[in-house]
Amino acid sequence: MEGFNVSIIIPLYNREKYISKAVESCINLPQIGEIIIIDDGSTDNSVNEAKKLATLYSKIKVLQHPDKKNHGCSAARNLGIKNAECSYIAFLDSDDQYLPNRFDNEERIFKQNPDIDGVYGITSTEFENQEADKAYQSKINYDIIKIREYIEPEKLYKSLLADDKGHFSTDAITLKKKVFEKAGYFPEYLKIFEDVSTWIRIAATAKLISNGINEPIAVRYVHNSNTILNSDDILLKSMDLMYETLFIWALDQKFTFDKTNDFYIFYQGSRLKNKKELKFFLKFIINNPKYIFNPFSWRKTLQLLKQKAK
Repeated sequence: MEGFNVSIIIPLYNREKYISKAVESCINLPQIGEIIIIDDGSTDNSVNEAKKLATLYSKIKVLQHPDKKNHGCSAARNLGIKNAECSYIAFLDSDDQYLPNRFDNEERIFKQNPDIDGVYGITSTEFENQEADKAYQSKINYDIIKIREYIEPEKLYKSLLADDKGHFSTDAITLKKKVFEKAGYFPEYLKIFEDVSTWIRIAATAKLISNGINEPIAVRYVHNSNTILNSDDILLKSMDLMYETLFIWALDQKFTFDKTNDFYIFYQGSRLKNKKELKFFLKFIINNPKYIFNPFSWRKTLQLLKQKAK
């Protein structure tokens, strides 16, 4: 197996206050082959800060979109992936930080298990101020981002769809670059949940496992402009679109009928706006998976999707 060298992808948009700390948290980690900062059309001094860092550290390169405009974090990450020179990819948001143990277990696991496609770990949370803390706690009632129990790789996509055993953050997963050839890149039509959608698709087409340690490998830094603090209406609309596009993607993959049904459950469930209805629907269907998944139901769904696409 070739050396374990990782390309770090950092999308950057108006984070001049944070980018230096993000870079400094990873620049000296021995497993890092390069750090790719993609300026996503920043309107503050972010790009100049990034270029200054690039003059200090030879491992850093700074990219911009051809038109130098803002295209969103998905487009920025995709640009970074396509320009990455290492066989392994990891991501770091420009306002977050890695911990010194970030890649220690990942390196060992990949070397001992050449069939593994990705390894995920735990992220802790820090808050810029009490206002950010309060806003975050009103939407998310946990400070540690992790998957709470062992999940077999072939069942991980289903657990991520349901979010029933937790999840991992973008800062805490390391992947072989080739996984994007099968699963696809970050969806640029999603402004929220683009990372969740990507991890579900990768989990459904690749082999991902936990790094096996019960301590954080990265820190998520929460401040007042984090996208997770968007209004509930924006979050719900984004989630609806995510489940719909995941179901369409699953159909294109030609999975087994049962596997595609797993995506169909959440596509149908996301259309229920009442939380009690949604909870009842998911519980009923999970316990009775064959009840509505029949050829007639599928034809009806596909007709609706085609009509919507016109």
